[in-house]
Amino acid sequence: MDAVEDGVSEKLELPELGIDEDVDDTTIRSKEAEAILSYLNTYEYATLRHVIFQLLWHTGVRTSTLFAFDVDDFHPREGYIRAIHRPETGTPLKNKERGEREINLADEVVRVVRDFLDRHHPKVEDEHRRIPLIGTRAGRAHKTTIRENIYRITRPCHYTNDCPHDRTQSTCKAARSKHASKCPSSVSPHAIRKGSITYHRNNGWPAKAVSDRANVSQEVLDKHYDKGTPSQKRKRRKEFLNNL
Repeated sequence: MDAVEDGVSEKLELPELGIDEDVDDTTIRSKEAEAILSYLNTYEYATLRHVIFQLLWHTGVRTSTLFAFDVDDFHPREGYIRAIHRPETGTPLKNKERGEREINLADEVVRVVRDFLDRHHPKVEDEHRRIPLIGTRAGRAHKTTIRENIYRITRPCHYTNDCPHDRTQSTCKAARSKHASKCPSSVSPHAIRKGSITYHRNNGWPAKAVSDRANVSQEVLDKHYDKGTPSQKRKRRKEFLNNL
């Protein structure tokens, strides 16, 4: 493009990152997730927002995977949901065919998704004549819609009616839905994924099983997703002492 003179790249000094400086530690704790789910079960049961948060937390999938689910991918009798790579119709998986898998669902999650389909799902096709699981009256919910719903529900004022930042809800800009991402406590779907993976590991899931479920390599899982504290990781290892 001839946008800069020759030799500029050689003059730039790139910063050297420390061993953990390229890692984002933003995550959601299990207590926060449980409080949000308790609120959703009571006040927003089987709504689109409930299903979005429930599936992200329970499965640890990426937003792109949640976005790609169709109604036909959900198998309530067998208790699982399929992730399928469909690039030709607008829903590729990050790892393509290697990202395809069947993800087991707990009974309570199956019940929430089934009730959503029975009570609130619009049964509207997308532009490729597929019926998306995360659907709205306009078709497949956009990834932005998924993110906005997560920002809104993870604000403490939304699910506890209290603010840990000593703000007044009537004057707080972040208390308005369209500015939910401005709340210091709200998090993105990626933080839900990291919190979910950490929760799985803290509850005894082997790294390989979590790696397969969330479709992430064990190396990346350990570095970027598993946010267990040193004490939590020590307790995980304790069960292996008897094998020495």
